[in-house]
Amino acid sequence: MRPEISVIVPIYNMENRISTCMNSIMDQTYRDFETILVDDGSTDHSGEICDRFCEKDSKISVIHKRNAGLPKARETGVLSSNGKYICFVDADDYIEKDYLEKLYTTMKTENCDMVCCGFYTDYPLHPSKNIAVNVTEQKCNKNAAQYVEMLHIGHGRYHVMWNKLFRKECFQRVTFPPQHTMYEDYFIMVQIIPLLNKITMIPERLYHYVQIDGNMTSGGFGKTYEYGIYHMQESQKDLLALYPESAAYIISFRLRLELFGVSVMTRNDNYDYSIAAYVKKDVCKHFFTLWTNSKCNYIDKIGALCIVLNLRLFWFGYKIYRKWGGDNEQSRSIV
Repeated sequence: MRPEISVIVPIYNMENRISTCMNSIMDQTYRDFETILVDDGSTDHSGEICDRFCEKDSKISVIHKRNAGLPKARETGVLSSNGKYICFVDADDYIEKDYLEKLYTTMKTENCDMVCCGFYTDYPLHPSKNIAVNVTEQKCNKNAAQYVEMLHIGHGRYHVMWNKLFRKECFQRVTFPPQHTMYEDYFIMVQIIPLLNKITMIPERLYHYVQIDGNMTSGGFGKTYEYGIYHMQESQKDLLALYPESAAYIISFRLRLELFGVSVMTRNDNYDYSIAAYVKKDVCKHFFTLWTNSKCNYIDKIGALCIVLNLRLFWFGYKIYRKWGGDNEQSRSIV
């Protein structure tokens, strides 16, 4: 019998975290769901752990595949899913017991296409840094145009894939990024949004986004940023055509992410001047849009001004900013 929900868990070298994640899924109060574990070519014992969970429960299946990155692992899960609805749980995260129940009940009651909930950012090694993140103060409904604006002023809480329940039909025309990249969730969400007639947001915080070894930014600039920066403009073309009234928010969001990508070059002094010049050109072209956008904070505006004036000034300024702890804000940890 077809399950109502497919829970997709992409996994790569998570032998120390996957059990916590899976136990939280198996403890759900809502029971009509399947779990698809996608082992993306793990080189540790993650695959064996997945197999053991599969032996415990017939509603759990495992797909072992060659490593191709998170987007392709998610795509594999979607293509293999049988549920009417789709949700994603990252292998290093975990969910509250009533996560599926509350999202599913909301989906059916509101007859919407996507449900979005609040979450916690957990730092197990530094609990004092834990953050409770809201997506709304009370349950509310939005259309696609309203959500586009929220997505581009609300940082990662609205474009990440893992605090949401989707109708499976939302993925029929989605092209997943071909590789692991910064902003990969955003590249998927911008394709889904035009297909959404109704989005419901609930205030409950039901997902735990766990940060242990830092995030992708800790390793400095690399191929993940390069792909993300070069494809950001292309990914926004349809949104800009469909929602011209939100153009200022969409463009400003892109510039902020591009600036952040270039700033990460300071992490390991890996300066790619061709990419930095590409970003500078985009910032110069749309500088007035970002500078006059009231939703952009002064740090983004100062950063844009610095890069327009001089790349080295931008990098020097960012190093000072990091030295004083300005890079630790949660809003930049979800990209």
